[in-house]
Amino acid sequence: MGETTMALTANQVQQAYLAYFGRPADVIGLNYWEGQSQAAMTAGFAASAEFANMYAGMSPAAQVEQVYLNVLGRQADPAGLTYWGVQLTSGAQTIGSLVSAIYNAVLSEATTSTDYVTVANRLAYANAFTSAMTNSTPDIVGYSGSSAASAARAALTSAVPSGTTVMTTFSTVAADVTSVVGAGTQAQATTFTLTTGVDSFTPAGNSVINGTLDNTAGTPATTATLSGADSITATGTGNTLKLTDGISTAYDTIPTGATISGVQTITLTTAGNAGDFGTSSFDTSGITGVTSVSVTSAGTHGDQIKAAATTDITDVSNGTANQVVTIGGNNVTVTTSGIVDVGYTSAGAVGAAATAAAGAVTVTDTGAGTAGTLTAATLLASGAINVAASSTQATVGAAVFVQAAGAVTVASKGDVTVTGGTAVSATASGAVTYATQQADVTASTTATAASVAATTAKTNAAAVVTALNTANTSLGSAGTQALANAATFTAENAGAITQAQRATIDAAYYTALNATGGTAALAETAAQNALAPIITAATNSSTSAANAATLAGNAAIAASGVVATDGSAASIVYTDTTNTALASFSATGNYKGSVSVTDGSTLSNTLTSVTLNNAGAATLTGQALTNVSLSNQVNNVTIDNTTVGHADTLTLNTVNGSTIADAHATTVNIVTADTSGDTITLTAGLATAVSISGTAGVTFTTDTLAANAVVTASVGGD
Repeated sequence: MGETTMALTANQVQQAYLAYFGRPADVIGLNYWEGQSQAAMTAGFAASAEFANMYAGMSPAAQVEQVYLNVLGRQADPAGLTYWGVQLTSGAQTIGSLVSAIYNAVLSEATTSTDYVTVANRLAYANAFTSAMTNSTPDIVGYSGSSAASAARAALTSAVPSGTTVMTTFSTVAADVTSVVGAGTQAQATTFTLTTGVDSFTPAGNSVINGTLDNTAGTPATTATLSGADSITATGTGNTLKLTDGISTAYDTIPTGATISGVQTITLTTAGNAGDFGTSSFDTSGITGVTSVSVTSAGTHGDQIKAAATTDITDVSNGTANQVVTIGGNNVTVTTSGIVDVGYTSAGAVGAAATAAAGAVTVTDTGAGTAGTLTAATLLASGAINVAASSTQATVGAAVFVQAAGAVTVASKGDVTVTGGTAVSATASGAVTYATQQADVTASTTATAASVAATTAKTNAAAVVTALNTANTSLGSAGTQALANAATFTAENAGAITQAQRATIDAAYYTALNATGGTAALAETAAQNALAPIITAATNSSTSAANAATLAGNAAIAASGVVATDGSAASIVYTDTTNTALASFSATGNYKGSVSVTDGSTLSNTLTSVTLNNAGAATLTGQALTNVSLSNQVNNVTIDNTTVGHADTLTLNTVNGSTIADAHATTVNIVTADTSGDTITLTAGLATAVSISGTAGVTFTTDTLAANAVVTASVGGD
C-alpha cells in the first residue's frame, strides 16, 4: 500500500478500506477506486465523512490505536503506540501514511506471524463479503451509512478474531451480509410500519413510525401493532410515532414494556379516547426526547394525557361533551365540548397527582351547554302576553380548570378556575358583544312595550263588541221608543257607537214604529238591522286586534329569549384566587357572571393589572394592583389593595353605571379612551386627589371621597 501513481488493484482497494475504516469495501467504492492511484484514494478517504467520524477529535495515541484495530484487529503494543504517536505528533506521518506504513510493515513479516495471518484472514473475509453482495441491488443500497458500517466492523471482528490460524472459508458471510444490510436499510428508511410481531426499529432521523393500538376498553387486541415487546430506538431529530385506533370504545395507552426513545413527536388519532379517564393516562412522560404529543379523539369516555414538562400537549376532542384532563406537559392546547382540567386539579378525577403545565395553556371549550325553555312567566312578569310559542336558550357550558406555570388563554362557555399562570385571559366564548347586548335589550324593551299596547288594543276592541252585542239584545226587546233610545245611549256612552250612528239607529226604530201598520216588533228589527253592520265591523276589528296582540306577544317572547340567551352564555364565573405568579388578568364577556381574582404570592405583590371587558361584577385583590382597565362595563368593580397611600389608574372606555370602589387609594387617576363619556359611581373614601384625562369626560352619579379631595380634569385637549 505504498504511495504510488500506479493503478490500484481490487485487493489494494479492499486493503485500504480495512486499514482506514476497519470494514469490507462496499461494491460501489471498490469499483470506483480500482484503477485509480493510491494518492487519489488516500485524498478521497481523508476527505470523507466516514474518515472524519472515525478520526476527528482524537489524540495522536487514539488515532494510532484505531489504525491498529482496523489493520490488525487488536490493540497497539506500548512500543508501537509510542513510536507512531510521536510520528503523528511531530508531523512526520499523517494518518494516511501511517496506515500504509503499518500495513506494509505487517506484509513484510513472515507469513506465519500472527499479525500477517490476521491481515490475510481479514482481507479474505472482506473480499468474500463484498463479493456476496455484488449482484444484489438491495444489498448494494443497504450497505451504506454509519449503521451499516458499524455492523460490518462488528461482523468482521466476530468472524476473524485476532491471532487466528489461516482461514480458507467463512461460513458466516451470507448471514453477516443479511444482518449488515438490514441495519443499513433500516437506518436509511424514513417510514417504518409496526407489525403484530416483535419489532425492533432504529430510525436515524426525519422518520415516521406507524402503528395501531386497536384497544377495546383498555384491553389491546391481537391486531395491535404496537406492543410491549416492541423496541423503537431512534436517533437524530424529526422522528414521529403515529398511532391510530379505529375502535370507538378504546381507552388508548402506551403498552407496558414497550421500549421507545429518540422520538420527538407522538400523535394519536383514535375513534375512542386517549387513556382511561380517572384511571390511567396516555402517558409519554417516560419516553426520552418527546417534545410534542398530539391527540385527536372521537370517543365520549374522556381523554387523560400525561407528559413531561418539556413536552407540548395538544388535544382536539371531537366526542360529545368529552372531558379532557392533562397532567404535566409544557405548552398545553385543548379544544373540546366537555369539562377541561389542565394540571389535573379537579376533585372529581382520580388516578394521578396534580401536576401543572410548565408553559402556556390555551383552552377552547366549544360546549353549547344545556337547552332550557322560556315562558311568559319567566320573560314578562306582567303576564300580559298570550304565549303561543316558546324559545330556547343555551345555558352555562362545561367547566374549565387550569393549573399552569405560563400564560393561560381560555375561551369557554363554562366557569373557569385557574391556579397558576403568569398572564391569564378568560373569554366567555358564547357571549355577545356589549353593543349587541345593549341592542338586544333595547329591542326587547321595545317589543315588550308593543306587546302591552297590542294587548290593550285587543282588550278595548273586545269591549266594543261586548257593548254592541248588549245593545243589540236590548233593541230586540225594547218594546218602546224610550227603551230603544236608552239602549243606544248606553252603547254610545260605552264608546261602542258614535252619536251619528246612534241617531241612525233611533230613526230606524221610530220610522218603522210610526209607519202604516207599524209595530214594536217591526221597529225592533229595523233598529237591529241598522246596528248589524256596525257589529260586523267591530267584530272584525276585534279579531285583528287579537291577532296583532298574539304576534306582538310572540315577538316579545322571542326578543326576551335573545336577551336571556345572551345573559345565559355570559353567566360564567372566573376564579383565580390562589395564584402565586399572576401578573395580569383579563376577563371578557361574562357580564352576567362574576370575576374573583386574588394575588396569591407571599407578599401579594405580583398582580399589577386587570382588564375587564363587558365582564361581570369583579372583586380584585392584590397589594400591587394599581392598573385597572374597563371597557363596555356596567357591573361593579371592587379593588382591594390595602397598601397605604397607593394610587390607582383607571382606564375607562364606554363604562356606564359601574360602581368602582377602592377603600384605600389616596390618588385616583382616570383616563378615558372613548368619545361619548363615561358614567360611574366612585367610592374612594381616602382619596384626596382625583384627576380625569383622556378623550372624554366622566360623570359621577355619586362619589365618596375624602373631605379635602381635589378633582381636576383635562380632557379632549382642554
